[in-house]
Amino acid sequence: MEMTIKKTVLAAMLGALSVSAVAEVPAYAAEKPKRFYVEYGLNSGSGETEFDGDTTVTNDMDTSMSALTFGYIAKTGVRFELALVSIDASFENTDSDDEFSGFDLNGKFPLGKGKIRPYLGAGMGFYDWKDTGDLFVDGEDLSGVSLNFMGGVLFEPHPHVELELGAQYKTITWETVQFVGSSTEIETNSSFFGLQAAAKVKF
Repeated sequence: MEMTIKKTVLAAMLGALSVSAVAEVPAYAAEKPKRFYVEYGLNSGSGETEFDGDTTVTNDMDTSMSALTFGYIAKTGVRFELALVSIDASFENTDSDDEFSGFDLNGKFPLGKGKIRPYLGAGMGFYDWKDTGDLFVDGEDLSGVSLNFMGGVLFEPHPHVELELGAQYKTITWETVQFVGSSTEIETNSSFFGLQAAAKVKF
């Protein structure tokens, strides 16, 4: 009789453990990967701006960039990003800083799997050179289109958090303009390279 009771209790305990384990598996397996994220990043670097008219003038500059990024992670792992960007450009031999403001549309391609992964990326953007309208015949701030190339490392310490270290090369081709008081058309191009760090929250 005592042996029968022990067997019954043991069977009940094993049954309860089995039900508990089965119940937990779907809950864990059903957890969806985080597809969307918000990121804030900083970039520091240097470059040059070239003005090409009757003669060519090149000015060196130091740059600092900040970006607020909204992203989506596809099932393949590719990231699609919309970044709101502000770039401060400090030209040599001048006392004032200029601002390039605009947005980028980038794609990032992680390589391999794991918590730490390298990535490559590319994209394009649209920018305004702020407070330059009074310099040109048309009275409008200088506008341009950028090409962006980037690479670095992604680190995921937590399913909701990802950190990024990398580098970016950006070139902006500005529209052709005429300075006030001149009939010469000026073609302008800015290019710069910088190191960047960013943190994102995924949801």
